[in-house]
Amino acid sequence: CDENEKILNIAFPDSSVLYFISSFHSKDNIILQGKIPKTLHLWNIGFYDSKGKIFHSIHDKSFPSQKFTISISEFIHESSSTHVRSPKNSMFCVVLRFYLSKETLPIIPSFLPEIIVNKKQIKTLPNETRIKYSKRVESFFISFFTKKNYPIDVSYNIHEFFLPPKQQVDMFFPNPHAEYLVVFPSKHNVLKVQGSIPLNIGFQNDSLRYLGFMTCNLLTTSTDESLSFDELPKKYTLYVAFSQKNAERYGFNPNEDHKLLLWNLQTNKNPILVFRIVSIFKYFFSSSYPISNSVLKTMIPSFLPKVTAF
Repeated sequence: CDENEKILNIAFPDSSVLYFISSFHSKDNIILQGKIPKTLHLWNIGFYDSKGKIFHSIHDKSFPSQKFTISISEFIHESSSTHVRSPKNSMFCVVLRFYLSKETLPIIPSFLPEIIVNKKQIKTLPNETRIKYSKRVESFFISFFTKKNYPIDVSYNIHEFFLPPKQQVDMFFPNPHAEYLVVFPSKHNVLKVQGSIPLNIGFQNDSLRYLGFMTCNLLTTSTDESLSFDELPKKYTLYVAFSQKNAERYGFNPNEDHKLLLWNLQTNKNPILVFRIVSIFKYFFSSSYPISNSVLKTMIPSFLPKVTAF
């Protein structure tokens, strides 16, 4: 990951989040140690096996002192906030996420963990090397994701936010503390999204740490643009389109404090809008079936956005 360059644009990333990835083998004994910034919306580490399935996750509430030491080994009896049992005889990866606020200090290098493998400290990669490796990983996963098949259930309204089935979301190294609601554009590829930002959202509220919108490509899983709740008024009207001109045809007016998110006209042939909800607690039960908008209204009535698809 790099703070100044858009790389690792895979698995529906958010520009308000920094992602760092490392891979290890279970035969190694690993220690991660470091500090957690005070001004984040969320800090968490996810542990994924060789098939991309998450097997453990740790968040900032586990470390009140904001200092952490985590040991990882296949010989650990049971995983906890400080000890993680790795899969037997296989590779696995660790994804560290920083959900940034307006007050967050620079992450690199102060808040990158120290990595110790078999009692040997791993040197921090130079910025150029990290970017090169990240682009290599990005290229591999774009090829991997574009070979997947994503059948869409049209028995319900896909032009309102719905929750995709768990087995589809699990293919994209999801944050276990996030829910990913999705809406598809209609004939004219313009969406009008209206809603309210709840009070006390952020680090102080474990029930609701973060909300954000992302214009994404369903096939490549890349993100074109994103907006966090920090960038929205308490009551917002957001237009989503391929161009401002097209959005204006259906009522977009920047003088009325409307916000605008764009899909990339040149590269995005499979546009969707993703609404990400981040919480220490789970809002929805895992389901092998999609959860429709009508059901979501009963679960999160206070901040589920209303969508008008043109």
